[in-house]
Amino acid sequence: MPNLARWALAVPLFSSLLVLGCDFKPRRNMTSASPGLSPAQATTVEEMGLIGQALVSWQEAKVNQPSSGSPPPCEGVSSIEGPDAVRVFALGKIPHVTWEELKAELVPRYLQALPLRDAWGKAYDFRVNLLNPKCPDAISLRSAGADGSFGYAHYRQIGYDPADEDQDLVWASGNFVRFPDPKMAKR
Repeated sequence: MPNLARWALAVPLFSSLLVLGCDFKPRRNMTSASPGLSPAQATTVEEMGLIGQALVSWQEAKVNQPSSGSPPPCEGVSSIEGPDAVRVFALGKIPHVTWEELKAELVPRYLQALPLRDAWGKAYDFRVNLLNPKCPDAISLRSAGADGSFGYAHYRQIGYDPADEDQDLVWASGNFVRFPDPKMAKR
């Protein structure tokens, strides 16, 4: 399910991504690439996917750099739970970083611009372990959705009905964790 969730949303949305460069200019109202999503959802999913890809590239570059000294230990951020073996992410364990801190890490090498706000005008929540980017679950970002209020600190990796625009959108460690999924729409 993780790869399906990632690619079901990501493949049609990365149209502005330059190969290996993660270079993009955020676009607004991307509805044609994401049927079943509202314009704000489609735009936010696209931006989060592109920011996430830039974070993965940044993390890979950091992992390959020689380290000086001993980095702090990694905390377990994700776990597999329940009989259906769903991955659960505890985002509170990844340190919060400001937009300015993340912009300094990503722009211009990985992105042309780093959006501060999602398509609803709410600030993204950026979480990156800058002290130890070698941790497996060191990167995440989320949008609070239309209501601007984060619903949880722990997220099960699963889609939700796009009609509920108040749901959080969450990307962590290379995949969408919470995302509007047209297949989940109530009929």
